[in-house]
Amino acid sequence: MTIPALDGIRVLDMTRLLPGPYATWLLAGMGADVVKVEQPGRGDYIRENWPRRGGMSTVFHLYNQNKRSVAIDLKHPEGSTAFLDLAGSADVVIDGNRPGVLDRLGCGWDACRRRTRALVWCAISGFGQEGPYAGRAGHDINYLSLSGALGAMRDTRGAPIAPRVTIADMAGGGLMGAVGVLAALVGARASGEGRFVDVSMTDSMVSLQGLRFAEELFPGEQPGAGADDRHLVEGERLPGNDWELGVYETADGQFISLDPYEQRFKDELWKLVEDEGCGERPPPDAGRLAVRRALADAIARRPRSRWEALFSTSEVCFAPVYDLQELPTDPNICQRGLLGTGMDATDPSPSMAMPIRFSPTAGVVDPLPAPRLGEHTLTVMRGAGWSDERIEAALAVGALGGAVSTSEEVR
Repeated sequence: MTIPALDGIRVLDMTRLLPGPYATWLLAGMGADVVKVEQPGRGDYIRENWPRRGGMSTVFHLYNQNKRSVAIDLKHPEGSTAFLDLAGSADVVIDGNRPGVLDRLGCGWDACRRRTRALVWCAISGFGQEGPYAGRAGHDINYLSLSGALGAMRDTRGAPIAPRVTIADMAGGGLMGAVGVLAALVGARASGEGRFVDVSMTDSMVSLQGLRFAEELFPGEQPGAGADDRHLVEGERLPGNDWELGVYETADGQFISLDPYEQRFKDELWKLVEDEGCGERPPPDAGRLAVRRALADAIARRPRSRWEALFSTSEVCFAPVYDLQELPTDPNICQRGLLGTGMDATDPSPSMAMPIRFSPTAGVVDPLPAPRLGEHTLTVMRGAGWSDERIEAALAVGALGGAVSTSEEVR
């Protein structure tokens, strides 16, 4: 019998919107038992987004599969007790609130750690648990802005562009959070001591820009500017290696991306352009602007389909710039099943494929539908040792919510 990679790991998901739910979606897809702790009556705010399927937003479906939902009012004394009881049987808590919020409710790291010393606590926030910005509100574009990342994304006029992909949320929060949790779990299993994992989305976006820092921010020697460059190999990491990097418009108004960083890729690119009769490669001393103008003029002389035919079988580091509607026809995306059941409009709970693959495939689990708000309150609290009578009483006073009563369930 094959066992998923994270079988036996229980995660309490105290997050909303995208960063934390993406982290726990990854963990759930690898076999963790993720219990989504939500506010009675409303739950995760992203449940309300449009478009919707089966009464819930499509994006909620995509990032909350394989999870269970329990509705707990942490502001109610019995609700905070319920959460602490759940934490006593958990391996991980992922907190997406601003620093200090759960501490003030008596449900923070210190309170939960008294229940189990091996607990891993991962706090995903915009600016980290300490520092002058710790209490600030923010979203994805704010973290991109303060990290300097947004300054690298500019239109032809030089104005910063707001990306439609929430990079800081998903990569800076979700991916970094999942990595931090997995590392802390390994440590907890070895030592019996849990760890507090502080994931700042701004910090994460800063860490992703090492190439820009080396080139633009950190002082250092430059070849050809008085530095000893005798150790450099021709074509390797010399000035101009990123001159061709960019997005270029084709004759039919579509776009392609090019990044021939290595010299041999540059040589192949310009050979194909010249063989096609679309232009000539500028001399090495022409400078970056001349190279980019010549390449832009060349690419603009043929439609995208022609450049695809020329470049796709050559080593020039090329790709067409797809609209989302083109993804279902891409052979690589189709073969790897990346869109899951999302394109099936009749599926009430659409899915996407896990981006992490294991061999054997038992590392991941088959997707289960995203939960209704509080759908698993009864089973989760029973598993925490609560009697039906206590659950009924907590439901009656609003400490728990989102579920039928135990008596209704029996009937």
